[in-house]
Amino acid sequence: MHLPILRILSSLAVLCAAIAFYSLIDPRSQTTNLLRTSHNRNLWITLNPFNDPKDIESKLGRYQPDYQVASYESYGFFDDVALPDWQRMRSITRNRQYKESKAKVFYHENWETEFSCPRERRVGNIGDGGKWVCDPHRVQKLSSSRKTDDGKDSPCLVYSVGSEGNHFFEHGIMDTMGEDVCEIHTFEIRGPEQMIMRDSTDEDRRKTKKINMHYHWGLRGSSEPAGEGLYTLSETIKKLGHEGRVIDIFKIDCEGCEWRTYPDWLNAPAMLQQILVEVHRVTDEHSNFFESMRNAGYVTFHKEPNIMTRGKCVEYAFLKLRPDAIKEDYALAKKESYGFFYDVDREDWEMAKTIIQHRQADNHAKLSSHYNQRNYPLYYQDNWEPDFSCFFEERFGDNQDDVQFWVCDPHRIPLLSKVRKTSQGKPDPCLIYSIVTVGNHGFERSLDFLNEFGGNCQIHVFDGRSQDQIHLDDHAELSHINFHYDWTIRGSHEESSKGSRTLDEIVKNLGHQGRTIDILAVNCDGCEWRVFKDWFSIPAHPHQILVEVKGQPDNADEFFQSIQDNGYVTFHKDMDYARTGNVFDYSFLKLNLNYAL
Repeated sequence: MHLPILRILSSLAVLCAAIAFYSLIDPRSQTTNLLRTSHNRNLWITLNPFNDPKDIESKLGRYQPDYQVASYESYGFFDDVALPDWQRMRSITRNRQYKESKAKVFYHENWETEFSCPRERRVGNIGDGGKWVCDPHRVQKLSSSRKTDDGKDSPCLVYSVGSEGNHFFEHGIMDTMGEDVCEIHTFEIRGPEQMIMRDSTDEDRRKTKKINMHYHWGLRGSSEPAGEGLYTLSETIKKLGHEGRVIDIFKIDCEGCEWRTYPDWLNAPAMLQQILVEVHRVTDEHSNFFESMRNAGYVTFHKEPNIMTRGKCVEYAFLKLRPDAIKEDYALAKKESYGFFYDVDREDWEMAKTIIQHRQADNHAKLSSHYNQRNYPLYYQDNWEPDFSCFFEERFGDNQDDVQFWVCDPHRIPLLSKVRKTSQGKPDPCLIYSIVTVGNHGFERSLDFLNEFGGNCQIHVFDGRSQDQIHLDDHAELSHINFHYDWTIRGSHEESSKGSRTLDEIVKNLGHQGRTIDILAVNCDGCEWRVFKDWFSIPAHPHQILVEVKGQPDNADEFFQSIQDNGYVTFHKDMDYARTGNVFDYSFLKLNLNYAL
């Protein structure tokens, strides 16, 4: 008779212990925000699943993740993101404030992305016409079961304003989510006889017939006078009977009408969940535009310059959020990312790999006639797009400095480096190399942000200039950085000269053999084309390579193909808006060779 009672008491004790422990790790507690509260960093390091997750589970027990906050605040879009991850996603705010800038560099210095969609994907062709869509698999899943307020079905709905006969985006929606999943409406202010139709194959023409085409149907602002063939967005929605629906994707490229019509987007009788828009040049309305988008609950998850306009036109992608995942199998992502993605479950990781397959397969446009043209102006527009998404990427560097790079999930770097070992079993703490010939070291200074996550990174700067050529006002702030002036980088195949060193020689001179270089940043005015092969053969392991590439030399294809062949994925691509479209910042992340394709 006593045995059942003892079992009940034992179960109650375990339950109380679990509740007490959960109160310690509950991310909603202000005293236990483990990524941002210094006195809990050791606890976070101890609990994080760098070791076998089953070991952690056996010590701590299981807790059920809270997906409700993410689901509610994203209108059901992110229904599988646990509360800690969602809080981190919402807390990342970047340079989203207005700054007085010359028109030439306005978009370079203002309104950066502030939200990362884990599985964003380019829909449509590479180059002009394709658009970045936030997690299209979620659009398909959410719309399949969604209802309007009056209980009617609300399947996937797409509006495309201004295609100019280029229907690659609409075809991409069909290819990505299925031909009959989304109801697609395309609006053209002109008639078909006035446009050059880009459908070059029977298959293209077959897909175009599935689109609801509305010719002589232009968009006007509600403050503008009515005219033949011009309708406000509200009038359009009502004429088509879409009141109360969700427009999953609203794509608009209307050569400047966005500045006159955007207030109507935010007051339409249907909710626009994603807005994909090309903004044209800088106008007096740009500040109101971006502020209004933010105030209406939209976050920016992608930004891409149109280099055909030299950065004067920029593609923005917004996701609607309300204004105001922990699973059991982490082993695969952890193994195939060298421990970097220690908290990504197998299902999400497999989905990331599938996306990489699609992106890398289409990443190099079939334009062989252009490849041999040394200064082909659209080389970077048509080739080598990002093929991987980092959840919490951050931009490092000052807006006023020439050197700025995007870093993949910087909070992971100090956490991983604290427990990492070399192949000889020695500690392998955080290590950063920066090879520069320009700038004022704002990038290296901004890396102090890593200390917020318990980092103590050893930073080495190799500057081909002499110390008296650089004006630094804050030597005290840079005292922790190891500067190596008059050190120029040469390729292993190049002749030695005074002050020049190969990367192999640098690693050996500093005693860093066998170490992981968490970040290798390279901005060396074109030396990347001569030295890139050495990055893969040095006696150290660059984990993230951040490089500014200049021009399109004859070995540009070899450069990017070598990056991919050595297990690196591209997680960010950004144009230098002050240049002519021939200077781009690329960010690469090393994954296991069995993972890379």
